[in-house]
Amino acid sequence: MALRAATIGEDDVLRHVLPSAAGSMTLFHEDWWLQAASDGAVETITVNWGGADVASLSFTRKERPFGIRSLVMPPYTRTLGPVLNLPPSMPAPRCANLRRAVREIMLALPRHDHFTMRLDCEDDAAFAFSLAGCSIGQQFTFRVAADADPARLMQQVDRSTARLIRAARRRLALHEHTDFDRFVDVAYRHYPAERNSHDFQALRRLFAACSQRRQATILCLSDAQGHDVASVLLVWGHGVLYYLVPHRDRERSGGDANALLLWSAMEFALSRGLAFDVDGYHSVGTASFLSSFGFPRRIRHVVTHCSLRGLILKALHGWWENRRTRDLRPDPLCGIQMGNARLPQRIAQEKRPEPRER
Repeated sequence: MALRAATIGEDDVLRHVLPSAAGSMTLFHEDWWLQAASDGAVETITVNWGGADVASLSFTRKERPFGIRSLVMPPYTRTLGPVLNLPPSMPAPRCANLRRAVREIMLALPRHDHFTMRLDCEDDAAFAFSLAGCSIGQQFTFRVAADADPARLMQQVDRSTARLIRAARRRLALHEHTDFDRFVDVAYRHYPAERNSHDFQALRRLFAACSQRRQATILCLSDAQGHDVASVLLVWGHGVLYYLVPHRDRERSGGDANALLLWSAMEFALSRGLAFDVDGYHSVGTASFLSSFGFPRRIRHVVTHCSLRGLILKALHGWWENRRTRDLRPDPLCGIQMGNARLPQRIAQEKRPEPRER
């Protein structure tokens, strides 16, 4: 029986030709954002093929104890990665070009002991970084699509969280404003100055730069006396709104203000045709709270590269932290591998039988 060769038309080929931009461009890739976040200290390396710039990567330098040289993202830059302008190609050549571009980026980086970069959910460069000698970890965020229906989303919310939202609506009023000092006042009532680690100068620069482009606002909740009890700084760009920096008045907010503020920010994003990104989390408790909303979870790949000295100091730091803590790390942003590192130890302790009385 003779086999007939299948023919592929020109339209079929074009459907598989990928566009030139292989990276995921976000608000945080914008040069004005990087300049404002780093106060002009951002650096950018560029890869050039045949007179055309095909890839670039921005970073800032940070000196750490013991002379450790780190290349990191600027403050409040939640995700970053290479900006790619690869030639249009089929999937296989595109993958090869991506690997080559990322390899040349890593070779062009200044000498360093530690390099870290958190990629956007839509960025597909993690595979190329892994083949260039980098370690790849995972962090998580929650992201709601721009065309989501708030009524349907409410049906997915945990009952206790939904009750918190309804209770907060009865006693708190939602306001939108652009008074940064008013936002800072709430922040200091969340954590006093001696315990507050936020860089408000960097935040002020970022808020001014975003407001100039109409890409930022502040949502707040106030009580019956007119006091702001919770506030969040929102920024957006390239179709995504980020829940950047939330704060609350610990004495006046109650347990329901956070739930209503987050839900209101989500509604604000969807009403403007923007996707809503919760922007990660910093504790197990916060992760549990956010998961109660039923929002879709998304993965952010974390790229790291260390020198021998960096690896040794990282191992020593991990050993010291293990001595200080005997349970799960309280910060899930360290990544799932480290976050579960002591889980077997804890389970073994829980299963250990009680000694019998003699």
